[in-house]
Amino acid sequence: MERVCVISLSIIDAIMILMLVLFNTAIISNIYVLTVYALIMVLVSGYIVYLAISMKCDQSINQFDQFSK
Repeated sequence: MERVCVISLSIIDAIMILMLVLFNTAIISNIYVLTVYALIMVLVSGYIVYLAISMKCDQSINQFDQFSK
């Protein structure tokens, strides 16, 4: 359960970084696309915060750090 939580968060972060790179190279000139993308980023980050609160991700990440050391 805890590892699934950590893995899902890292996958979401990786996807967000990948999308950021793609949008920077492809259509940074289009302001409308940029605002839509910013809105999506805010929604996704809000969803991550919701997941962290509901599943207690921060607690499981601390346990994961202790396990890896």
